[in-house]
Amino acid sequence: MSYSSNPLLPKARAEAVRLVVEDHFSITIAARKSGIHRTTLWRWYKQWQVLTEHVQLTDDNRPGRNKHPWAVSSFRLAACTWRIPTKSSRPHSCKHAVSEAVVDRIRYYRKRYGRCAVIVHAYCVREGTQVSLASVRRVLTRLRLVSRRKWNDHVPISPVT
Repeated sequence: MSYSSNPLLPKARAEAVRLVVEDHFSITIAARKSGIHRTTLWRWYKQWQVLTEHVQLTDDNRPGRNKHPWAVSSFRLAACTWRIPTKSSRPHSCKHAVSEAVVDRIRYYRKRYGRCAVIVHAYCVREGTQVSLASVRRVLTRLRLVSRRKWNDHVPISPVT
C-alpha cells in the first residue's frame, strides 16, 4: 500500500471493498473499476476482513437463509467497519542504529562530566565501547544535550560592480 496523507484514501479503499462485498464483483473487475491493481484490492479486502472479524455476517440460527454464502443482508453489513486506515510509513527499526546500551553510555558521560562530544567519545573509546565521533554527535543532538550554534547575524556585503 502506498503511503499518503490524503484524508480521502480510506473512503476510496472502502468503496473498492464494497464493490467486492456488497455488489459481489470479482476482485479483478472491482479493481479495474476502482483504477487500482487487483493485488492491492486483495490486500485491502484482507485488511477489511481483519477489521470486521468480530461481525457475524451469517445467520446461523436460520440455516435456510444461508443458501448462498455471498448473500449477506444489508443489516449485517451496516455493522461492519468500512474505512481502511493508511499504514504508517515510519520504519520500525534500523539494522545500523546505535544500540540502546551505547546511547545510555553516551548520555551517562555527558550528564556526569558535562563535556563536549569529543571528550564523551574519548570516554567511550577508553571504556571499550565501539562508537564513532559522528555517532556520538548525532546521539547528543537527538537527545538535545548540546545546544546548536546560532547563525551569525553578519551578512557579507557583495562587492559593487
